Amino acid sequence: LNSALNPETFPERLWHQQRVPYVLGPGLTTEERSAIAQAFIEFSEKTCVRFVPKTKTDQNYIVTEKNYGRGCSSYVGRNGGNQSVSLEVNKCFRKGTIQHELMHVLGFFHEHSRMDRDDYVKIEERNIAMGMRKNFEKYSKNILHTLGMPYDYQSIMHYHALAFSKNGKPTVIALQGSTKIGQRYNLSEIDVAKVNKLYNCSKLPLSSGSANCTDLVDHCRLWAELGHCKFTVKYMRQNCKITAKKSTKRFVLIAVQIESRSVRIGLRLVTANAPENSQLFTVRKPANFV
Repeated sequence: LNSALNPETFPERLWHQQRVPYVLGPGLTTEERSAIAQAFIEFSEKTCVRFVPKTKTDQNYIVTEKNYGRGCSSYVGRNGGNQSVSLEVNKCFRKGTIQHELMHVLGFFHEHSRMDRDDYVKIEERNIAMGMRKNFEKYSKNILHTLGMPYDYQSIMHYHALAFSKNGKPTVIALQGSTKIGQRYNLSEIDVAKVNKLYNCSKLPLSSGSANCTDLVDHCRLWAELGHCKFTVKYMRQNCKITAKKSTKRFVLIAVQIESRSVRIGLRLVTANAPENSQLFTVRKPANFV
């Protein structure tokens, strides 16, 4: 449901201080951890909400964990205690899909659950799989608040046309021409605006790096370990300056160690804050090397 839990009806379901503590579940691969980190990063770039590693004092937090064959799921809003964000292997570990579940965590419903949805989409109930009609319900205004935002076909919370179809025919039809629905690439502009409004984001993230060499985000070290000094260079330069510099030094040190031991090695030397300058080196054994 995107729009959100009505903050007047359910104030206790919102996360305090725009902060969502998390724990990474066991057995996640580097690629899976990287997808989760990418999902966190866009929220940090565009909203005031922060997904931060759980501390000993955090009693309410999410656990991102993998499953096999059970799909993608999350509670809507802060449920209390530890709550699961369950992600199916080979299906849910994509940035946009994870962000869809994180929007649920923040208190957002599917877009087509708005009371005014019939002005924008047609729900073909005859094509919905058995037991799945609950996913297409509309919610009253005392539960779901639109936050004064227009209906958003591009929302990451909108179902695609064949969602839960039992026969390969559309379950959701956009009423405005050939409008595509159900994208899972990134947060739409209206998604971002809704998060910022629901969580009273008066001060948005910095668009450029601070002059001081400090880490502006709590989980910079995790992102560096996941390789984001290489994957998301611009963000790491701006918000994780200390961590990025440490990561750069580590790459250079490894290169030197390999060079001193190798006979002939194809080596790609990557500096964490300038991967575009990467070069391929061939290291030969010195004549006097034993």
